[in-house]
Amino acid sequence: MKTVLVHGYAGETRMSVFRPPLDKTAGFYGFGNAVERQEAVAFPWGVDKNLSFFQAINPFSYLNIYRAEEKLAMSEQTQQRLYQFLLDEHATTVIGHSLGCRLLYETAKQIGLPSTVTRVIWVQAGIDADLSLDGVFPELINFWCSWDPTLLSSAFFLHIRLRAGLTPIKGATNVFTPLWRLPNLHTSSQKDSLLLKFVC
Repeated sequence: MKTVLVHGYAGETRMSVFRPPLDKTAGFYGFGNAVERQEAVAFPWGVDKNLSFFQAINPFSYLNIYRAEEKLAMSEQTQQRLYQFLLDEHATTVIGHSLGCRLLYETAKQIGLPSTVTRVIWVQAGIDADLSLDGVFPELINFWCSWDPTLLSSAFFLHIRLRAGLTPIKGATNVFTPLWRLPNLHTSSQKDSLLLKFVC
């Protein structure tokens, strides 16, 4: 069995002194040992950029990166890269976080997934909650929590639509996972070793 980890927003971006790019676990820190044993591997994607200190304290920098990564998630080139990566790694489970769930959905919808993939897991998915899932995934598990401040901001200010990571959704096995790890609640479930239970 092989698990592929698909990070969300700004995973490849260095935010000056505030945060380096994500490590080899792509922010899924509970998979550290699995990555070391080569039972899990992260798929790199997103805007590869080094923000200066002044860029890193400017909220418009983050909005620009988000918009650019939305386009990447929708691009056929990125989707083809992910498909080939899953194929090469003989992936059986794919776990996406936040905007990475959008990339997973669009890839499965437009291209499909390799036949080895039997389960997809969304963690705090930054994607419309009412999108049709009919025939898109072999099995989908949706980790959600209604008090995710990042997804609430996305729902009310960017998309004006409810995000799948905030609510149970139709066509998935929904797992409520309370967010409690500070300082970034949005990544709390992503760091949780509870995810390993759904892979083994």
